[in-house]
Amino acid sequence: MTLGLYALCSILAICFVGVSLCIYRNHLSVMHGMVFAMAIAMVNGLFAGTLVGILFQGNLFLSTIIGISIGSSAGILIGSFHSIIVILEGALSGVMAGMMGAMLGEMVAATYWDVMMFIMFALALFVYLLIIIEVFKMGKNHKMK
Repeated sequence: MTLGLYALCSILAICFVGVSLCIYRNHLSVMHGMVFAMAIAMVNGLFAGTLVGILFQGNLFLSTIIGISIGSSAGILIGSFHSIIVILEGALSGVMAGMMGAMLGEMVAATYWDVMMFIMFALALFVYLLIIIEVFKMGKNHKMK
């Protein structure tokens, strides 16, 4: 139940961040897009990799492939609003984070699963919040000029 709630909230947050980036993409530089794609791919890969590492305990291969797929997909999706190099940066960050998250999910003891998922969820929400603040700040500054 708790893991499903974390996953649902994370999906809703990434949708909100993605829509915000799509709306304000003309006001953001390529460097902003690169950082946003890298950060979103990193937290999604870590979160998803840890989640599937816990769910598929004992099957590191499957959890690594799923974590890499989710992290890279998020990086590619966010990077597609900007340029090819941003897509590459987001995809590679997602690969790295998906592998790290899967290894973390495999290594954490069963008594700490909830704590670890809460930490990953809080980290993801913190990064999403910072990105949303920056996107709206850039959009607001552009409208004032």
